[in-house]
Amino acid sequence: MVTVTQESLAEKIKRLESRGNAEYALGLTLNEEYQLAAYRMLLKYLTGPVEANLENGNG
Repeated sequence: MVTVTQESLAEKIKRLESRGNAEYALGLTLNEEYQLAAYRMLLKYLTGPVEANLENGNG
């Protein structure tokens, strides 16, 4: 089983974003666009509950 961390997601997002912004590239494939969107959603999900717990004093 693969362990996903906020850091690993941030790296994957950065890699895909840089690939999409590269002047020499044709842009992202449709699959990569979906991956990027999914990684961003997952990162928001992972960071959301932690911040909420810290604000409530449960962290």
